[in-house]
Amino acid sequence: MIDEASKYLDVIDWDQRRVISITVDGEEDDESNIIEYIRRHKSELIERDNGTVVYMIHVSQAGELLSLHTELDFDMTPCVYYPFLQDFILGGGIQTVQRDKLFEVNRLGPAVDLVEYSTGSKGPSRLAVFKYYFLWQDARPAWEELNIWMRIPRHPNIVPFDRIVLDEIEGRVVGFTSAYIPGRTLEQNKSRVFKLKWLGQLTQVVDDLNLRYGIAHQDITARNLLVDHRSDCILLFDFNLAAPMRSSANNQQGGYYYRDDRNDIDGVVLTAYEIITRDETPRKQCYGGQSLDSLELDWVKHPQVRLDRPIEAYCQLLTDWRRQRTDTPTTGDAPPDAITYPPRPRPPHVTNDSIETWYEMRRIIRVWGDSVVNWERPPHMDMTNGFVMLATGEIIDRHHPPTSSRSSASSASRIP
Repeated sequence: MIDEASKYLDVIDWDQRRVISITVDGEEDDESNIIEYIRRHKSELIERDNGTVVYMIHVSQAGELLSLHTELDFDMTPCVYYPFLQDFILGGGIQTVQRDKLFEVNRLGPAVDLVEYSTGSKGPSRLAVFKYYFLWQDARPAWEELNIWMRIPRHPNIVPFDRIVLDEIEGRVVGFTSAYIPGRTLEQNKSRVFKLKWLGQLTQVVDDLNLRYGIAHQDITARNLLVDHRSDCILLFDFNLAAPMRSSANNQQGGYYYRDDRNDIDGVVLTAYEIITRDETPRKQCYGGQSLDSLELDWVKHPQVRLDRPIEAYCQLLTDWRRQRTDTPTTGDAPPDAITYPPRPRPPHVTNDSIETWYEMRRIIRVWGDSVVNWERPPHMDMTNGFVMLATGEIIDRHHPPTSSRSSASSASRIP
């Protein structure tokens, strides 16, 4: 008997930011085969010159193409309910920029792009990292990350928050930008000397986050660490797992809550161990969390790793810091500068079963005649002859940009 659920699958194309549906004759639950079928017929999925879009393909059990579906009924793209700017209850000094004012420079990862935008009529353009979401599963964590990151005061060891990004239709919040720091992460660029003072800076920023602001980062790893070579400082970024340390699974509605098995103290120790020894076994042995139980007592430096002090100095710094943190209470009164923010607003739609629905299918919204925030874009390509791609996915002539669909809105503004 064929399991019907194994015949219909939706695949996320992160490069083109689109949902592709595929139906297979017979059962198919091997994701690698599904990806291979999509890759094999990729040329058939490109939007036609007449604007026709393929939403679903039907293949045989061997992966041979049987049919294409361009009917709107087969569009399985979800449209997230994005919050309004006022839902964030912002203080002064937070700046915004419209999505259609961002020029794509590079694609750094799923839902993360390097972009460029103008800071004013006479000011120079600015490079920034644009982080956004277009899947409903990421909406709640995105609310937490944006609220936490933008409320952290400027810190010498945290990548600066840049601007809130608004859509060009209703001015809803679709993401944010952070400062671009060249040089790649500590995970990507392992040729640098790992300085003892960088480790000290990392312990200091964790102390500030935990003890001053009441925030747990919960994802301290080499992939979330950069180095600003102008200041010779280590920089922490990526707060998508961060949460108030007083939150729990019982009171955190969506997003992430504080978990002791992801505490930042262990995260720092594990990260230092991985950088120095290039042994990632201890963290991998604790799926979903982190533990120091299997950590070697005597660290052995990897022969290709370069340090500016003896390895004993790094271990001693961590030992002293852990002892100091153990003696510092983290319960009781709230931290002096505890970061607080409003709960995410309730969605506009509730089903007959009283289930909150955070998205609607795009095909239904189009039937209603309403506008949608589209994210689809062409495959990654090198732009030439003055043409650029906007963060919306639209390709334009940079020297003759189209008039904004929201001409009354400023491309960059400050919240009073």
